Amino acid sequence: MKTTLTLLALATLLCACQKQPDHVHLHEPAAEHAEHGEHPPAAALGQHQHGIAQLALLQQQQQLLLSATLPAETLWGFERMPNTAAEHAQVERGLKQLTAGHRFFRLLGNGHCQPQSVEIIKPAGLTDPNANHMEVNANWLWQCQDPAQVTGFSTDLFKHYPALQQLQAQILLEQVNHGAVLDKHNNQVEW
Repeated sequence: MKTTLTLLALATLLCACQKQPDHVHLHEPAAEHAEHGEHPPAAALGQHQHGIAQLALLQQQQQLLLSATLPAETLWGFERMPNTAAEHAQVERGLKQLTAGHRFFRLLGNGHCQPQSVEIIKPAGLTDPNANHMEVNANWLWQCQDPAQVTGFSTDLFKHYPALQQLQAQILLEQVNHGAVLDKHNNQVEW
């Protein structure tokens, strides 16, 4: 559990990141962020741009964590509180789709990794009528038999979210420190 918490804390700082997972969390926004209109630390590190998401792949021992910060506009087409039943349903579909997010990524190589958990953090603005800027934070965790044998990853996020134009990735593994920019024409990174 401590390993997972350490990875999530590191991913949150960086991202300003097969079978259905056994464990899924869908969190409400932190009260302090909602009260002050602040963004989580992940948002503080990268400038918010529509169509551009941040992703970090991190390793701690046998665990790999993909942590993403995605503009809400990219996921469901707007960055304000939903006003109609149809908009509420659209947001819920977008959040639910992310909970199955392990299917959006394929780890390359022979690391023998299995999905373990998903954490989706809802944007504070979903209940704020004055909100005009929202991001969703998503974390997908894998347990690997041999993480050193993971040689890259590919993503299908661009197929599922056509408004996503670019994914800026940072890879921080025990033996690899690498950056990459992915798009619909180049959706794979190898090291």
